[in-house]
Amino acid sequence: MTSGWGTAALGTLLARAATLAMTMGSGVILARELAPSGRGTYYVLLSVAISSYFLGNLSVDQAMVSRWQRQAERPALRANCLLLGPVLGTAAALVAAAAAVAMGDRASLREPLLLAVVLLTVPINVTGTYVTAALGLEGRVGLATWGSFGGSAAQFALLALCSAAGSLTIARAVCVWVLSVTVTLALFVRFGRFGVACRETGLAVRTVTLGLRNHIGLVAVQILMRADVLVLNATESAATAGLFSVAVTLVDLVSVATMSLSLVGLARQADEEIEDAAKVTATATRLAGLVGVASMAVLCLTAPVLIPLVYGAEFRDSAVALFGLAPGVLLYAVTRPIWTHLVRLDRPGTATGIAVLAFALNAALALALIPAFGMLGCAIASSIAFACFAATQTAWFLRATGLPLSAIVPGPREVRAVLRILARVRQRLATRP
Repeated sequence: MTSGWGTAALGTLLARAATLAMTMGSGVILARELAPSGRGTYYVLLSVAISSYFLGNLSVDQAMVSRWQRQAERPALRANCLLLGPVLGTAAALVAAAAAVAMGDRASLREPLLLAVVLLTVPINVTGTYVTAALGLEGRVGLATWGSFGGSAAQFALLALCSAAGSLTIARAVCVWVLSVTVTLALFVRFGRFGVACRETGLAVRTVTLGLRNHIGLVAVQILMRADVLVLNATESAATAGLFSVAVTLVDLVSVATMSLSLVGLARQADEEIEDAAKVTATATRLAGLVGVASMAVLCLTAPVLIPLVYGAEFRDSAVALFGLAPGVLLYAVTRPIWTHLVRLDRPGTATGIAVLAFALNAALALALIPAFGMLGCAIASSIAFACFAATQTAWFLRATGLPLSAIVPGPREVRAVLRILARVRQRLATRP
């Protein structure tokens, strides 16, 4: 089974690596052109849009996992992506805009037009999430990953052109980001052959209702680090938020790498009987653990040199936040496959309770640590919250499935599988003309 995973994951990991290269390149251009303060303002605007997306997607993609075993519903579930995404995303964007005006948020309201532009991405991102879920459930992981690469490549190319012309500003950077997420969705819809002919309003309502049962918990975890950026911007400065955003971007690379393995197993997690799905989940977790530990180790070892060299000396202190975030984000990243299985167990109350407690813990620790330790205190608070969330959901998974802890801990078999994958990569590269 592990060798099969290696074969399926090879192309996905390569696509993810290419996407990460484009994402890092974009981050470097933004850091060098906008400096910590400008990057902080840019990232605050993006955090508002991303947080709005998290709040507004109503976890419909998770509900799709629960309903995917019903073969007759699959065409309508696909078609409903293009119905629910724009509707729910637009509603979330309008609520976010109204909230920003009501609260008089000083960061976002400095540039009200930019806030309006960045909120255009909310319905696009919500729709993209639903479409990506459908592709993953169908086993079309290659399209999902290479579509993301297309958007990342477009962003990097446009930012590089603006930088070369000496005309990169916060406004242009925001517009480029909006365009890049639009390109990604367009690729998904075009090559995934999505349409609305089979949509069913009744099923759409039932899917939203089911998604809402898991939504509070999912949102609580997903907005942890994005909320931290907003808190640092309000309590410290835009420059501090900019430094923290670099750390967030880099540790997110580990999450993106492990998510590739989650996508590879998604179809089987949704299709198999519950006992077999649990074994698939355990395999995905073991492989994610191996990839995650290796990736985070390399990142932490190279960060003190990599960050000032690549992003500029002004971002040197971002390494401090990265070290604080690393342990918790690693545990969260490698246990991502477990969440999908817990959705199938249909216990939204327990899942929500675990996530909300993690969010509350992060808020309490942030209030205590930020005044004393600033950015590092914020990173430690998030790391502890992520670690507690990962440990609690893992304990729940093991108890519900009866599997031992060793079932999700990577061992020699996973090491050999990764070595075989690397050998295949070298062989393919060597045989290319």
